[in-house]
Amino acid sequence: FNVWLAYQASIKDDSSATLTLPEGALKVMTDEQLTHWLLLLTKYQRQLTAQPTEQVLERAKESPKLAHQLLEYVELNNHTELLSASDALTLTKVANKYDHEAIGFSLFPSTPPIYAKKLVNVVATPKASTTMEMGSAYEITWDSSKLPGNKLNLFINHDTYRQEKSYQNFSNIKTIRWKHAASNIENDGKFSIDPYEFMANGADKFKILLASELGYWSLSDGLFSISSGVAKDNGLEHFFKPDLLVDVITYPKAFDIYTVGKTSEITWDHNAFRGKYLHLYVLHDDAKGIGSGNNVDVETVYNKRWYLFARHIENTGQYQLDPALFNGRGNNYKILMISDLGYWSVSEERFSVLNHR
Repeated sequence: FNVWLAYQASIKDDSSATLTLPEGALKVMTDEQLTHWLLLLTKYQRQLTAQPTEQVLERAKESPKLAHQLLEYVELNNHTELLSASDALTLTKVANKYDHEAIGFSLFPSTPPIYAKKLVNVVATPKASTTMEMGSAYEITWDSSKLPGNKLNLFINHDTYRQEKSYQNFSNIKTIRWKHAASNIENDGKFSIDPYEFMANGADKFKILLASELGYWSLSDGLFSISSGVAKDNGLEHFFKPDLLVDVITYPKAFDIYTVGKTSEITWDHNAFRGKYLHLYVLHDDAKGIGSGNNVDVETVYNKRWYLFARHIENTGQYQLDPALFNGRGNNYKILMISDLGYWSVSEERFSVLNHR
């Protein structure tokens, strides 16, 4: 059964998977094998008929992991008619014993949760020795046969001060600040992306996390690097209205210092900055002639090079970051903030970004 299940899991064409069990198989399969079979039924969206449901149900009442998978199958495939209300309640109680770590959490508000018990080791690239270069497409690869699910989300850590061992504990994964880099990725084993979309740079600082809609997830091996890039054209990817300039940025102020590797923040008056979301840019050019507050030269802003380091940020008045996201070092930086309604603001005269000592 293990060989047969592994073969079915490796099939690329969903319609080619044959998941009908021979007569009497349910009586001799282990709970682990039944759980794997249910997982494949979920993955390929196959119907579970009444008779095997009864047999699986009786086994699941004694197996927390099997109960967990049966409930997931019923929920994700919308087959609630297979379980009575009392059976569903019984299974829920049993599944709760699966492990407190079976309780999942989402890395981003709109993405499905991941679960500790659903960690798989499938990411082939990037590796610890990898250095990605902004502007050059990089192909992420993984073993899709061992990552259940059809669609994936891609994340990268934006906490760059953590050691490799920090990622070995599931409870730590929740505390890490993850950037949602891509969604609706086909689970076909490869995906190309310009590292510019990661909005990060640095040596030996990053991991990617791939997660499926079924809660399975995988981390890349080691900590890889992203080499510094340059802005695209003038770097501005969002439109702002010249007459909607407001003076709202409260930090950084002139001559403030950010230290790479030390969690810092950008703050602003969110009540005066209209919009639900905003995008953050840092100046990658000479600050001369830009101005600040309510006295900003629009043409000069358009003619400077800006680097987008955070997009679609909720307008809460505060954004925490590792200054490595500014993608540079020096003392000639300014922040440009643009809201989804076209409002914009520029920070005071230059601030600095220094390496951690």
